[in-house]
Amino acid sequence: MTIKKNYNKLFLILFFLILGISFQEIFSVKINTLYLACLLTIIFLPTTYTYFSYKSKYQISNKNIINIILAFYGGASLYAHQINNHNKLFEKILNKKIDVLCVIKNINQKQNSRIKEEVLVEVKKTLKPTKEKVNFKLSLYINKNTKLEQGQTVIFRNLNIKKNIKNDSYQKYLIKEKVLTSIFSNNINYEIIKEPKNTLLNKIYRIRRKLYLRLKEKIPSKTFDYFSSIFLGNKTNITNADNKNLFNIWGVSHYLARSGLHIVIFILIWQLLLSLIPISINYKNIFLLIIVTLYTLLTWPALSLYRAVYVFILIQLSNILSHPNKYLHLLLLTAIVNLLLNPIQFFFIDFQLTYGLTFALLLVNETTNNQINAFKK
Repeated sequence: MTIKKNYNKLFLILFFLILGISFQEIFSVKINTLYLACLLTIIFLPTTYTYFSYKSKYQISNKNIINIILAFYGGASLYAHQINNHNKLFEKILNKKIDVLCVIKNINQKQNSRIKEEVLVEVKKTLKPTKEKVNFKLSLYINKNTKLEQGQTVIFRNLNIKKNIKNDSYQKYLIKEKVLTSIFSNNINYEIIKEPKNTLLNKIYRIRRKLYLRLKEKIPSKTFDYFSSIFLGNKTNITNADNKNLFNIWGVSHYLARSGLHIVIFILIWQLLLSLIPISINYKNIFLLIIVTLYTLLTWPALSLYRAVYVFILIQLSNILSHPNKYLHLLLLTAIVNLLLNPIQFFFIDFQLTYGLTFALLLVNETTNNQINAFKK
């Protein structure tokens, strides 16, 4: 009964959180108006609803009503903040040439492409036209090879900030990825100020890079291209025209994008191998948790991968601590947390499929099990 109540609470919170995000997307209400509406709703709605529910002999606690109100207005407010903060910062530097001090967060070297490097940078300070501490990301597409490495502190000069010609969907994609804008450069002007520090993240990056190059040497070229895209999350080698056309013709291009399905396959393979070893189930769970964590750290980041990993880690920790868990409960919880951290994710198909399909399958499975148990009784 308690678990069912928790399901209902989490489902209502998730539903009204999504409703609030969708409401803000449609009506674009000002943030101050949302705050005022939330305050007035909290003051008047519980009292009014309690009165009518008393009259109709149907009652719901004020606590649940307030949770619903906060979820709705929370979703709308967080989404409004996300969009407004991005737009304000972008308009501030639009159509200007700026000098920025930044840290290199990631580099993808491309083959068989006019663009040689895709560089993700985190801007710490603008130096021109004004000196100002900031915090945003830029995606740089450079058509020549550079000496840039992850973790370096670099000054980029005369970056020309223009509005992307692409549609609103691309703008939303940038906001989801927390990137202010993308810049294409034929002749990038940069100065390396500081070499990478010997931090844990930079060590992980170097190990990942070495592993990638070692595997590339050992595995046949075409096989490695698919392996790199599907299991390592690096799609730089698979994006040539021949490969893309071939997968588009067969309608299976989505298989090249790493998702929760691939982490499930990875886990199942390891579970099968571990089942052959006669050791305690707790040791197996701990080992599997370590292996999946290492896999996540040593491959290229992806939101769809992280969502699956979060659920898996929660399940494994529950198993190790001998705490009862329900997949549906954990799925709802991770969906709520993901939307609170990044509300715009809701409008992307990967989020909708990851949670929508998984939720439907778990719900059908649980309903079937309940019917089977009831029949046995």
